[in-house]
Amino acid sequence: MSILSKDCPQITKKWSKKMEIRPEEKRCAEKLVKWLEALGFQSSWGEVEGERPDFTVTVQRSLEVPEKWGVEVTGLFQYVEWNGDIINIRNIQAPLEGLCKRLTKYAQELQNGLTYSLFVRGPYRAKLSDLEERARDYIKGGVTNQRILDDVETRRLFGDGLNDPPDLPGIDGMIANMIEAHAQVFISGQPGMPEVTLTNMLEGVARVPGTDTMAADIMASLTYGVQRLLDEKLPIMKKVTEYDRKMILVWSDYFFAKLDRVSEIISRAALTNEDIDSIVLIEPTGVIGCVSDPAGMFRETQRSGS
Repeated sequence: MSILSKDCPQITKKWSKKMEIRPEEKRCAEKLVKWLEALGFQSSWGEVEGERPDFTVTVQRSLEVPEKWGVEVTGLFQYVEWNGDIINIRNIQAPLEGLCKRLTKYAQELQNGLTYSLFVRGPYRAKLSDLEERARDYIKGGVTNQRILDDVETRRLFGDGLNDPPDLPGIDGMIANMIEAHAQVFISGQPGMPEVTLTNMLEGVARVPGTDTMAADIMASLTYGVQRLLDEKLPIMKKVTEYDRKMILVWSDYFFAKLDRVSEIISRAALTNEDIDSIVLIEPTGVIGCVSDPAGMFRETQRSGS
């Protein structure tokens, strides 16, 4: 759906297959233009030649001469350090969501009158293909009791000791408790519509990268993600010179990335208009607002809209 203003000058550039705008960039562009128009700015967006920025916006504020803004789009993610690696949580979440869709389709084909809950405590160590095969076997069996899907991988944590346990009273129960305490992927069923829903949470050992802070600390996780974003994008935008204004448009994949929190974090960087003219955030809920305005581009407008 186009939201270009018929009263605003349109941008026409050569379109190249190599630089074709990505779907998320297009959605962000349309969201930005809609927000700007709600603030009283006539605006339209268009594609660009070259690698940077991702798109342009022509903006007319009141009776002023139209300006051409260069807009760079980027995502804000949560990162964790786990087993020495820095992991983007989205790279864990997205495959699991795809897995649930495939398993849901499989459950619908079987029509066994059961709905399923997949619980993942991760980042997980098992291969996704192995988890899917085991989950399909579980669904096919028509059972409802909770089952560990990464039993094999969990046993490996303890070496060979669990394969040939000593003959002691209660040893089997002890081993079962050890495996359950360290397993990461569980599935269970109950009567209902055929569907597989996902519950995903971080293990307690996951930390904010470079710190001893638990990943569950919202502001610490946000601070890392925002700083990583600034470190990557500010040097890039500094090299973009052919626009009246330069903006970083951030779409957030982190549920807790609210306007006020991100604004507070960016304020610590004490940015100037030599760094960037403005930074705008789109929350996961779709709320959009300016979180940094070194050039005073939105000083006279309301801070946010939807």
